[in-house]
Amino acid sequence: MPLYITFDLDVLDPADAPAVSNLEPLHEGLRASQIVKIFHGLRGMNIIGGDIVCMIPTKDNPNNITAMNAMAIMFEMVALIADRMEQAKKG
Repeated sequence: MPLYITFDLDVLDPADAPAVSNLEPLHEGLRASQIVKIFHGLRGMNIIGGDIVCMIPTKDNPNNITAMNAMAIMFEMVALIADRMEQAKKG
């Protein structure tokens, strides 16, 4: 079945994503490296698209860590889609 991924940045640890809509200090979130492992576990599924929600760019710190982590997560989504398309070509 087709799978569309909506990734909510609120799930990330505040250290990895300080620019989210529902920042919850003192509560551990998932680390960006854990998200990559989860996404790698989705390889082979029929992923047709995805999006990332709940980022507030004006709240990001000067090094744009939230934006960079969002970009890395989106890269993983695009890689999953590309992998699925490549596998479909091979039949």
